[in-house]
Amino acid sequence: MLQKIFSIVPDNISKAKVYAEASPNYLAVWSKNDLDEMEAFEWFQWELNAVIADECFEEAQQLSNLLNEPLNLYFNFPHTSIFPTDYWKEALSDNFISLQYGPSAGNIKFVQSDCSKNRVIVCRLSEKIIDSSGKYLKTVTVNAAWATIIHQIESNLTPSDTVLTLFFYPGSFNIILHIDGNLHFIGQEQYHHPESVLYSILNLLAQHNLSVADTKIAIAGMLESSSPLFKLLYQYLGKIEIESYNKIAQPVFFATIDAHILLPFAGYHI
Repeated sequence: MLQKIFSIVPDNISKAKVYAEASPNYLAVWSKNDLDEMEAFEWFQWELNAVIADECFEEAQQLSNLLNEPLNLYFNFPHTSIFPTDYWKEALSDNFISLQYGPSAGNIKFVQSDCSKNRVIVCRLSEKIIDSSGKYLKTVTVNAAWATIIHQIESNLTPSDTVLTLFFYPGSFNIILHIDGNLHFIGQEQYHHPESVLYSILNLLAQHNLSVADTKIAIAGMLESSSPLFKLLYQYLGKIEIESYNKIAQPVFFATIDAHILLPFAGYHI
């Protein structure tokens, strides 16, 4: 049901700010000190759904060294859309997301988060998952992960930047396209083969009349440079920038983990 893959939790950490990001197949938990330096990180894999949501969150709370603290919770789920703030209503979210992803099964809730530039990010997920998270975790805030990710990416863009950002997770990736500094596409895709990832990237660029040569491609997350997927992307895309997170309180404890793995979490959720 739930497996702790790794845990970096040194003694005598402050736990000044604790964060968790939940998706259908993983739970990431980390803490920062008052200097905004990452001081601990835990990674779990699970198959989260409404039927076993209570068991998943209860077991995670028992196995974690961080989840007993008040925390900021982010949901990174695929059924996500973006709306102009002035036009957003929950009924609109339901209709629009159903058109994109199909009708919902069972009782649902929406996690809505402001995303700067008068936009709202809305994430659809099971009501039971949200209720279970609140039952077992001391949530201070609950947000859609996409909102802070997009905000942080855009804080580093200029009006002339065309950037394709890819964050990799086990079996899935987030794909975000900005053209001339403006957001044009967000999506989350599942994959089983490297070729399907490459196809998605090339297809998205073609749909927007972009070439690989015209586009900065930035990646981070759970993707090793020695993996077949990375080698395939490098072969066809060429100029890939691997982005990392290095604001670590005690680097000696994080020596065994690549810094680019941490970026989608500690680098983008504030």
